[in-house]
Amino acid sequence: ESVGNAHYSLSTNSITVSQSYLDSNPTVKDLQKTLTEEVLHSITMPMMKQYVSFKGINDKGKLEYDKKGHVPSEINILLDVYQKAIDEVIKEQGLEKTLEIINKINNLKSGNTKNSLILNSDEMITYRISDIDEFFAGIFLKDKPFAKKMANIKYKSSTKSILEKYANLIARLFYKILPNKRTNTISSEVTQQLYSLLKGDYADKLEKQKLDRLE
Repeated sequence: ESVGNAHYSLSTNSITVSQSYLDSNPTVKDLQKTLTEEVLHSITMPMMKQYVSFKGINDKGKLEYDKKGHVPSEINILLDVYQKAIDEVIKEQGLEKTLEIINKINNLKSGNTKNSLILNSDEMITYRISDIDEFFAGIFLKDKPFAKKMANIKYKSSTKSILEKYANLIARLFYKILPNKRTNTISSEVTQQLYSLLKGDYADKLEKQKLDRLE
């Protein structure tokens, strides 16, 4: 799968689509997916930047970042969930290979590489853990191989998978710190619906329901 077809800039709050991608005559479906991912970045990147300054993944495969002031507990746990996902990919693909792919992705994003990257299915899993914004997008856009893998990995000693834990945290986090936030608590039904939607089990059914039903 090709990556680097579009880019969201936090500094200018704008989305740029590469000319080479447009020249390749993408289908409407592919273009929608590309733009949807960048729009999602425009929501999650400012949200995380408010509390965390990311430095990247170091040569030992550990996430490095600085926290800003009081960080909501949901974000602290989300960072831990993200690190767990990184650890599992490294365990499966090896540290050297994982870091090599992440380095290629970072070069692309920094402008050091002009062309888009073509990644196989295993490399796409690495792409999805290359930074936390891609981690968000990979699950929300139902990148099926990635979501399936996250659904099969238990989060530490809990009975929940990374995907279940993520769904619970995101549901609570969005209502807590995004604009026009709701003060009601998130019901277990809403969390379960979000989990099912992300996993893709009941997508057709859930598209007809609202995800904001609260207790």
